[in-house]
Amino acid sequence: MKKLFLFLVLFLSPICFGQTNVFLITIENGIPKVEKESIGKDETKVYICGGESGIISVVFPTSPGLSGDFVKLADKKILIVRNVNDELVFSLKKDDGTLKEIIKVPTNTLAQNDYKINLVSKNLRKAFKISAYETISEDNDSPVMNMFGDKITPQENEFIITTEIKAAASGFLEGGTSNLQFTGNYFLTDVKIGDKICCFVLDLAATNSIIVKNKIPAGIKTELLTAQQYSADGTQVVDAPSSGFGGNIQNLKTCTLPEVILGSVSLKEKYFVVIDSLFKIKDMEIDGILGIDVLQKFEAVSFKIDTVKQVDLLLGSNYSKNTGSAINMPFTITNGHIFVKGKIGNSDVNFIMDTGSPFSFIQTKLAEKENITGEKSVEVKGADGKKISTLHGEISSLYLNDNIIHNFKTKIVDSPLLNNLGMKEYAGLLGNSFLKEYKEISINFKENKIFLAK
Repeated sequence: MKKLFLFLVLFLSPICFGQTNVFLITIENGIPKVEKESIGKDETKVYICGGESGIISVVFPTSPGLSGDFVKLADKKILIVRNVNDELVFSLKKDDGTLKEIIKVPTNTLAQNDYKINLVSKNLRKAFKISAYETISEDNDSPVMNMFGDKITPQENEFIITTEIKAAASGFLEGGTSNLQFTGNYFLTDVKIGDKICCFVLDLAATNSIIVKNKIPAGIKTELLTAQQYSADGTQVVDAPSSGFGGNIQNLKTCTLPEVILGSVSLKEKYFVVIDSLFKIKDMEIDGILGIDVLQKFEAVSFKIDTVKQVDLLLGSNYSKNTGSAINMPFTITNGHIFVKGKIGNSDVNFIMDTGSPFSFIQTKLAEKENITGEKSVEVKGADGKKISTLHGEISSLYLNDNIIHNFKTKIVDSPLLNNLGMKEYAGLLGNSFLKEYKEISINFKENKIFLAK
């Protein structure tokens, strides 16, 4: 009995005494990695970053979203981390010896999120995952992001750190069935909001669902879309633009609707980004965009493509399992986008899967590298309303996983969306001009696989 009692005390002691973790981004012999250190209740840890310390920086567990930092190893700084009052407090030691608080986070919220650390330097692109603020793994599957795009070019011993934080997975909704119509190279579905039936675009590349402001029921309040900006100068609230294909959309608002009905599925307390207006499709007003923030709540999303009649949009575990002869593509989700791996010529390419785009695209830099030429084509625009000139090109062979796509038609463009993610040279987008060549599409969020059936 004594041994059993002793075992229980030792097993529970990290919880009882409020122990948590600090994660360090380190480098040794030119090889970066992420390391974990425990920090007990009321404990203080001091980290000398830069110089010969081998520490590039610490991981700052801010709120969900993207954060970025530019670090020079030549610039030494001292970071203090304290585990006090059930909070993890990060501070910078100033030249006069005083501490400047950067962030503080309740320790009981740290495990609610997953963290992806993207590291970019000269001739180096590396990513790591921290699951539930506990387990470290190297991420060799998803693209490495750089939130500064091409605005900063790091040299030797200089690093751009982009940290993506998102809520840890917590299961799927039960699911159901809705309707879907493929019209004008867009997938459209009916969404009931209050007493109105609204026409929404089904858009896997939209990180947040969007609603036109005149479709918001009376009495629903809207708020400015803002973000917290952390720095050595303190924390401030700033405008949070939303990324669109043509660039950022400024001065947006948000709202939370008590109920949104998608076919047989009722979604409660649904968050939307509010926009003044969207585009028309064949003289049909578009009232909103249903994004991945909704769709990935289901185990899977599956639908057939029919240009004549409405079809069923299957949500959840009742998705189509007729995948024996289908193209099978593993995917990852980075910054709210589904990415699949491809290859064009000698270039490895990360493609965003986009059911909200009538066309497929590759970046101009990629086309130049692979000697892909194009003819002047149409101007395109996204939800941001900004027009971008394109060239029309054709790729003789595109590889997606182990599948070869011949005579792949694409637009060639310099996309601000991809540029802002640091993907100027090795990215593209698979839109509906490609997807409509298939009879059925299934996106399995449980297994992280896409099936395209002929």
